Amino acid sequence: MLEYGNYPFYLKKRISSDTGHLSNTDAAQALTSILSINPNKKILLSHLSENNNTVNVAKETVCSCLKESGIDDANICVATQDLSFEWYSV
Repeated sequence: MLEYGNYPFYLKKRISSDTGHLSNTDAAQALTSILSINPNKKILLSHLSENNNTVNVAKETVCSCLKESGIDDANICVATQDLSFEWYSV
């Protein structure tokens, strides 16, 4: 999505770098490590790009990665920019 999106080249380059933004796959891999230690956590995916990501893509990527790691019952919610959401304490 990033490659074909409307961001200028310099921004695409920064986002796709190793120190740019966290990809859905990288987030899923980090969550797999966290949930293997403490499986009873609620997952809240947030700060999704309006232009280069979707709720469905983010959630499906995370669910797929977790299932591949044997985690089938993760409680995943996705926050969006345009809808209100319940409060969470962290």
